Amino acid sequence: MKTEVKIPEIETARLRLRPFSMADVPQVATLANEWDIANNTAALPYPYTLEMAESWIRSHTGHSDPDHEITFAIANNTDNSVIGAIGIRPLWAHARGEFGYWIGKPFWNRGYATEAGKALITYAFDVLHLNKVHAVHFVRNPASGRVMQKIGMQHEGTLRAHIKRWDKYEDCEAYGVLRSDWLD
Repeated sequence: MKTEVKIPEIETARLRLRPFSMADVPQVATLANEWDIANNTAALPYPYTLEMAESWIRSHTGHSDPDHEITFAIANNTDNSVIGAIGIRPLWAHARGEFGYWIGKPFWNRGYATEAGKALITYAFDVLHLNKVHAVHFVRNPASGRVMQKIGMQHEGTLRAHIKRWDKYEDCEAYGVLRSDWLD
């Protein structure tokens, strides 16, 4: 088992991927308590309370067990306010990691998911030394697929009835990018 790692800060043109802090609880609770976000993620509960945000942030503030998910706050780099979350769950035996994200609804359609996704993939290849990064999205959420395409992932197929959400089985589109593709 790998040891706990300190979550770094990653700067992009407009964003800072950073560890969550307890000061982020109110913003996370507000942003995550949105049906359109919960409905398009595999596990985010709805409604989403302050207590849920506090518990979730407390579970990974500043450090992460790299055998589980490494989670970053997506923050605006001008005022450091949270606009979403992004993370990667490494599977070390296969040198690959699954990534996922959510962006607060007031920040949709501004390219933040694409910008944060590119930064996370760079981190996965340059720091974690993974060979592949992959992700899925619900078929009914093609906007997430467009983000995956924009960050250089290739469509790998449709996974039928892959995730059970709200007592319904959801078909998912699978995407991936290899280190060799990324470095070319």
